[in-house]
Amino acid sequence: MSGKPPADFRRVEHFIVLAQERHFTRAAQRLGLSQQALSASVRQLERDLGAVLVDRSKSPISLTPSGERFLQDILPIRKSLRAAVRRARADAPEVITVARTPAVLCGEVAQIVQPLLAAHPEFSLHAVVRFPDELLVDIADGILDVGFLRRTVEPVLPPQLSHRIVARHPLRAVVAAAHPLARQDSVTPAELSRYPIVVWAPPGESPFTDALLRLFPPAAQPAHRVSRVQGLPPEHALERAEEFVLTTGELLTAPDLVSVAIEPTVTVDTHAVWRHRHDIMAALPDLPRPE
Repeated sequence: MSGKPPADFRRVEHFIVLAQERHFTRAAQRLGLSQQALSASVRQLERDLGAVLVDRSKSPISLTPSGERFLQDILPIRKSLRAAVRRARADAPEVITVARTPAVLCGEVAQIVQPLLAAHPEFSLHAVVRFPDELLVDIADGILDVGFLRRTVEPVLPPQLSHRIVARHPLRAVVAAAHPLARQDSVTPAELSRYPIVVWAPPGESPFTDALLRLFPPAAQPAHRVSRVQGLPPEHALERAEEFVLTTGELLTAPDLVSVAIEPTVTVDTHAVWRHRHDIMAALPDLPRPE
C-alpha cells in the first residue's frame, strides 16, 4: 500500500474547474488564482496520484484517459463532500489558520499574533509551516487565513493578495562557541565572508537566500552550503565548526552556540499576506515601509 497521503481536495477542485474550462487562464480567473498557481496545483495533484491528468501539448488543453476517468469518478463525490464539510463547520468554533515560512521563527509568530488573540477571544489559532510558493497558493485559495514570510524587499504577489509589514528584526550571526568570531561583540559582513555560510535554499531559488548573500560584496562572497535540516531553528543547521548562519533570533536552544550582532545593523522585515481576512489584519501590527 502506498505511503502517500490522499489527494488534497482543493487541488481536486482546481482540476475539476480546469476540466470544465479546458483553458488555464479562464480556469485561473474563475478560481481567483494566478495561472502559475493553478498550473502548480494541478501538477502537484498529478504527482500525488502518480498519473498525468492533463495533456498540455495543445490549446485548448484536453484530458488524458486517466484524467477523464478521474473526473468521472470524482464528480459524484464532490457534492457530498462539500455538504459534509459545511455540516462539520456549522457548530465548530472559528479556527484561524496561519502559516510561516521556515525563515520566520516560531517565537516571532507568537509575538505577532498576540494582539489578534487578545482582540478575538472567540478565535482559536492553528499555526503551520509552508514554503513560500505553497504559502501564497494556499492563501489565494482560502486554505490559509494569513501567512508570514521574510523579505528584505517588497514581495511580488498575485494581484488578489494584500500584504503589510508586521515585524522588523536585526540579523545576527550564529556560530559555534569555538568559532574565531564567537568572542566578538559584533562582526562585519567582511569578517563573516571569510567563513562558509549555511543557507536554506540554493541561490536563485529563494529570495531570502539571495538577500542574505547580497550583504556581502560581489568580490567577497562566502562559500555556502544548503542545510540538510529544514523546519527547525536555524542554529540546528550548523554542522561544522567554521560555519555560520544568519538569523533574527537571540535566544538559542543549543548552549554551545553564540549569537553575535552584525555591524552596521541589517534588519529584515516579516510580511503578513492575506486575501479575505481583513478583520484579522485590523488587529495585527502595521509597520512603515523602509525608506
